[in-house]
Amino acid sequence: MSDDVEPRLHRTLGARAVRILDWVNVAILAPIAYIIHLQRGGQHPGWLTSYGADVLGTAWIWWGWRRTVFARARAPAEATVVTVLLLGVVWEWCQRFDLSGTILSGTQGTFDPWDIVAYAVTLAGCYALERLLQRRAQAAARTAESGAGAGSTA
Repeated sequence: MSDDVEPRLHRTLGARAVRILDWVNVAILAPIAYIIHLQRGGQHPGWLTSYGADVLGTAWIWWGWRRTVFARARAPAEATVVTVLLLGVVWEWCQRFDLSGTILSGTQGTFDPWDIVAYAVTLAGCYALERLLQRRAQAAARTAESGAGAGSTA
């Protein structure tokens, strides 16, 4: 990661929030791998395999891209949300067709419009979380500035 991206993330979200989101992103890899294992094995125990990967995978992709690609490009959070949602919609749409033998054969599955709803709800939650963390970081910065300003006038 470039030297400029890391400090900018810490300024906008707060260093502690970035560390927590990094750990959460790593922690959800195990459930995602387990869900993929169940799906590939033909087991479908319900909500977990139907929407668990949609929710966890979408959150994982959102933070990974927010942390790297879109941070480097200085893109707003909205750009990440729209891009990840569009990729999810394309992924689902590809499931409507038999694309075996093509580069898109990995998208095989069953088209489910509720998957798109799961992507959208997850991304709305991720966006809201980022905005909340930004507001907290800004409030902490204002408090620090006012505290530092009061101490330097004496």
